[in-house]
Amino acid sequence: MSIQTTTAADALTRFLDVWTGDMSADLAPKLTCGEADALAQLLRTHGRPAAAAEWINFHSRGDDDEEDAHHRTPAAAMMFELDEMTAAYPDLTQEFEDPEAFGAGHIVLYSLDGRQRLAITERCDKPAADETCVPIGWQWEAAHRLVSGGWEPIDAGELEADDLDSFVPRAWEWVGKHGGTRGL
Repeated sequence: MSIQTTTAADALTRFLDVWTGDMSADLAPKLTCGEADALAQLLRTHGRPAAAAEWINFHSRGDDDEEDAHHRTPAAAMMFELDEMTAAYPDLTQEFEDPEAFGAGHIVLYSLDGRQRLAITERCDKPAADETCVPIGWQWEAAHRLVSGGWEPIDAGELEADDLDSFVPRAWEWVGKHGGTRGL
């Protein structure tokens, strides 16, 4: 008879390795918000921020009701996707800006060296000053910094609020090229 001796650290490492794997797409939508949050907190606490963000993002694609913590409104969906990207690539900087003042977007991802950016600007159903305005879509632009200090667009597009599937693969491609080293 073989007796296995596993330390708590070994068990935790094994757990983290398994739950950082590829099962989040299948399992996360089936979890409650509390279960998804607890798993994400454990992963984040033990140095797996990208896996934590991935679990929350996939969980948000489930059938949460409006009052649930991870209800996926179009604006929340964009943030869940971008949070997963910036967690996976910790060298990226995510800034919240005013496109009218700075000319980039509401949410801007910058490469570590500041020479590349992906800017996302909300399109709303009412003027931004109206507190009841709701995002109905986004415009996005990938650009690189010129020697003169200005920005030159490389790629751009527009999408409806419920059409993140057309944007997310392009954003992941940009992040893969400009995000530096992928984290855990």
